[in-house]
Amino acid sequence: MPAAITGFGELIFKTTDGTGPGGAEGGYFPYVTSFSVQKETETIDKFAFKPCGGTGVKQKIASFQGQQNWTGSMTMSVMSWLDLQLLYGQKAKTVTQSYMDVKCAIVTSGEIADADLGGLDPEDVVVTWTDYDATGGSPVQLDVDVSPATASATKCILDNADDTLTFAAQFEGLEIHYAINKSASKSIIGASNPTLIDGLEFYGVLNTNGSSTANGWGLYIPSLTLDGNFSIAVTGGDDEIEIPFSPVVASGYSEPVILIQL
Repeated sequence: MPAAITGFGELIFKTTDGTGPGGAEGGYFPYVTSFSVQKETETIDKFAFKPCGGTGVKQKIASFQGQQNWTGSMTMSVMSWLDLQLLYGQKAKTVTQSYMDVKCAIVTSGEIADADLGGLDPEDVVVTWTDYDATGGSPVQLDVDVSPATASATKCILDNADDTLTFAAQFEGLEIHYAINKSASKSIIGASNPTLIDGLEFYGVLNTNGSSTANGWGLYIPSLTLDGNFSIAVTGGDDEIEIPFSPVVASGYSEPVILIQL
């Protein structure tokens, strides 16, 4: 029985531009759910009148290739922080970053107690009641005032010494969503002056049923560039990212995509 491609395995994306730890080459080991690469070739045709015996219309006398363009795409589930760096095309940096810590709690005895509220200013806290207003409109965002003050239907009171938010009686027993603005040293992608990943190579094995090619075929792309498109789909099912790329011909090869009989 002839060999048939049955899957993909032994994958590696590896940087070739010295952006790995300590300037070494870094490796990405994606869990790929789909992979494709294709070549589009421009064909140029030449037409002329036949010298004699023709029909009076131009006929094709030559056809040759003008240029070719390789494109590829890989879809994977996000398994690591490295996968997202690969998607962005830049290494993460550790910087001091502001971010929101989103929480929810039940109002008990008129209060929500949270140690993270200590020492905060009102502008550092966003408080929302997720029910709707009297006209069925949007969820209600409450003003945040400082103690001493009186809570109301539109205002809650922050006591940053006792680490509490105080609410009017109508909110007793209700779930309140609130977010605290924090700042900490974080690993982030998208900081200023990024280290771009501008050199990559890819290797994967096309698995077969093992009849005439027991070890499959290797698919090797010695040089490729990420095209900068960004796509993350979070659906509650197959949550994946798509990484489109373009193979580029490398020294020593006549094609950007190489097949190896293993």
